[in-house]
Amino acid sequence: MHETNIWELIQESNLINFAILAIVIVYIAFRELPRAVEGKKAELSKEMEEAAQMKAEAEEKLRAVEKEIERAQTESLKIVSEAKESAETLQTKVLEDAKTEIQRLHDNAEKEISLEKSLAIETIKGQISKLAVEKIESVLMNKREDIDALISKKIKSDLEAIK
Repeated sequence: MHETNIWELIQESNLINFAILAIVIVYIAFRELPRAVEGKKAELSKEMEEAAQMKAEAEEKLRAVEKEIERAQTESLKIVSEAKESAETLQTKVLEDAKTEIQRLHDNAEKEISLEKSLAIETIKGQISKLAVEKIESVLMNKREDIDALISKKIKSDLEAIK
């Protein structure tokens, strides 16, 4: 009978210890969980704001580049148009030999315009590529810092949990 009482006492104390442990775990969870959730919400909100800002900046740069391309195209069309009008006016005023010379000059002007247009487009493409690479590098560096901070935070919490 003495053995049964000891066994009952051990069982009861285990139940009491388990109940106390469960209460402590629930208390800690309800105390810490809202803070962790709020922290994560704030972090996500900040990241979304940063992403929206970077998107707006990229869109603004894209609009600027598109305007520059449009301006270059308009200017090249204007130059071609002016060159053609000039050539037509000169054709009517000059002798047959002058007509041949005007045509040669006109052909050279179109080649130069085409070359300048190609150079302008290539320059703009290079600038766009450079800006895109810089922006991607910036985003990747920011994400890397965020990931490093999260890893460091997780390691600290794991170490504290082990202690």
